[in-house]
Amino acid sequence: MARRTVTFAGETTKSFVANQRRGSEYNATIQNLTDQSITITATNDDIQGDSPTFAASGLVVAAGALGSLTAAYDGWLLTASGPANGTVSIVEAG
Repeated sequence: MARRTVTFAGETTKSFVANQRRGSEYNATIQNLTDQSITITATNDDIQGDSPTFAASGLVVAAGALGSLTAAYDGWLLTASGPANGTVSIVEAG
């Protein structure tokens, strides 16, 4: 199990590199502790590469809410609905 925190300080986008999974099992819980809703779009491309392609739609997690992802991913793009402040807590359990 891996626990990570992504901090927003007025930004609207952040990237997240996945680091925990068991074989082909993906299971992540996201707690949005920012003041904005966050849309999480996944990619199976190298997130640290030049131009990863992200899914057309994503998981929307309202401010103060929880969400979960079980689809395959190598990384995520977290996009806030406006300049966000606060943290997004992520627990990956594979």
